[in-house]
Amino acid sequence: ISGIISTAADWHVTAWPISLLGFCGLIYALYQTDELNLSPYMMGLVWGLGYYFSACHWIITPIKTVAHLPIHLALSLSALFMCICAQLPALTLYLAQKLRTWLPLSGALILPWILLEWLCTHSSLTFPWTLIGYLYVQAPWASLAPYGGVFAVGAASLIFCTWLVQLYCSKRKQLIILKLLMLITISYVLNGLPLWTQPQSDLKVHWVEGHRSLQEKWQPEKRREALNFFISHSTLTPHPQLLIWPEGALPWIAERAPDQMKHLQRWVQKHHLNLLTGVFHTESGALYNSALLQQPTQTHFINKHVLVPFGEYLPFSTWLTPLLKYLSIPLSQLQAGKTLSEIQVNQYPLAMLICYEIAYPNWVWKNNRHTLASVVITDDSWFNSKVAIQEHLNILHMRTLETQKHSVFINDSGMSQIIPLPSDRHQPHTLILRSGQTPVVRWGLLPMALLSLIAVLITLRYRPQNE
Repeated sequence: ISGIISTAADWHVTAWPISLLGFCGLIYALYQTDELNLSPYMMGLVWGLGYYFSACHWIITPIKTVAHLPIHLALSLSALFMCICAQLPALTLYLAQKLRTWLPLSGALILPWILLEWLCTHSSLTFPWTLIGYLYVQAPWASLAPYGGVFAVGAASLIFCTWLVQLYCSKRKQLIILKLLMLITISYVLNGLPLWTQPQSDLKVHWVEGHRSLQEKWQPEKRREALNFFISHSTLTPHPQLLIWPEGALPWIAERAPDQMKHLQRWVQKHHLNLLTGVFHTESGALYNSALLQQPTQTHFINKHVLVPFGEYLPFSTWLTPLLKYLSIPLSQLQAGKTLSEIQVNQYPLAMLICYEIAYPNWVWKNNRHTLASVVITDDSWFNSKVAIQEHLNILHMRTLETQKHSVFINDSGMSQIIPLPSDRHQPHTLILRSGQTPVVRWGLLPMALLSLIAVLITLRYRPQNE
C-alpha cells in the first residue's frame, strides 16, 4: 500500500504531499527492521511491486496490443517487467541496511538509491521513467533542479521523508524540526535567485493532434488519409512561426511515399511554413523513427537517438529473435540516430526530442547547451492511459526546471501544451526562447557529486558513535 500511495503525484502533479507519505511508510519500515526482524531486500521488493504496479500498470497495453499476445502471456510479461523494476528499491534497502553501520539513515538510503537511478539513465535497456524526483516538480525543493537535476530533487525528497520519520520516532525533535525548516528555507531562497538563462525572443507555435488509436493509425485507409487530416486541421491564422504535428503523424516511410511528400512540400511552400512532423525515414539502408523539419527551401530529418527496447529495437537479438519468432511476436529493428538533435527555426536553435528521449537527462542537457527551447513530439496512444501522459509531462516539467528553458509537448493522443518556467508570464501558443546554461547543463552532476562526497566525509568524521 505504501508503494501505491507513493505514486499519487503520477496521477495528479499537485498530489506530491501524498507521495511523501508513501515514502515515509517505506522509511519507517526500514527504521524498524531490527525490531520487526524484517528483510530489507524483501521489504523493498514488496514496496517496489506496489510502486511500479501503480506507476506502470499501463505497460500491459503495448505488450498486449503491439505484440498481439494472449492476455495470460501479456499479464505474465507485465508482472516480470514490474519484478525487474522493483529490484531498484529492493537493492537500495539492502545496501542501506549495510551502510547504516557508517552513515545516518538519510545518507545510507540516499546514496544507493540516487546512484542506482543515475545508472538507470545511462542505458536504453533500463527504464528511467519513474525516478523519484519526477513526483516532486511542484515541491519547494524542485528549485534544486538547475543545480543537480532530478537526482538532487529526488535526494531532497528522501531527506525530507527521512527527517519526518525521525521526527515521529526520535526524542530530539527540536534538532529535526530545525533541519526540516533549513531544507525548506534553502529551497525558497534558491527559488528566489535570478535565473541562469535570459529571454531572447519568442515563437508563435501551433499544433495538431491526431487522436488515433495505435491500431487505427496503421490501417491502410487511415495512412492514406493522414496527410489530408493534418493539413485540414492546421490553423494558419494567425500565421504560426512553427507548426508541429506529433510523432508518427505521417505513418509511412518518407522515401517510399514520394507523391505525398511532394504534396506536403508544395503546401509548405504555398503558406511559407516551418513544419515539424513525425515520419519514418531511411538512410543508407537503415530505418529511423524521425522528425521532419519541412521548410519552404529545405528538408531536414532528425533521427531519434534513444530507442525503446522491444518496442523500437530488439536487444540481445541473437538470443531473443528465435524465441520471438516462435511466439509469433512482431519484431521491430529501428536504428538509433548518432548526431545531436538540433533544428533551426527562423535562425533560432531548438532542441528536437522524440518521446522516450526526454527520460534521459544527460541527453537533454547535452542538447540544451546551445539551444533556446525544447520541442518534444510523441505518440502516447501506445499506453492508452492518461496516467502515462501525466508521467511523461512530469518528466518534461523536470527537464524544463533543470535547463530553465521552455518546452513544448505535442502528443498525438492529447494533453499537448507549452511548459513555461514558473517565473515567466505565459501567453497561449507562445514559446519563449531563453539563452544561457544552468550549472547542471554546464557541468552535469559534478558539483552535486563533490558536495555529496564532502557531506559523507564530514558525517564519517563527526558522527557520534552511539547514534
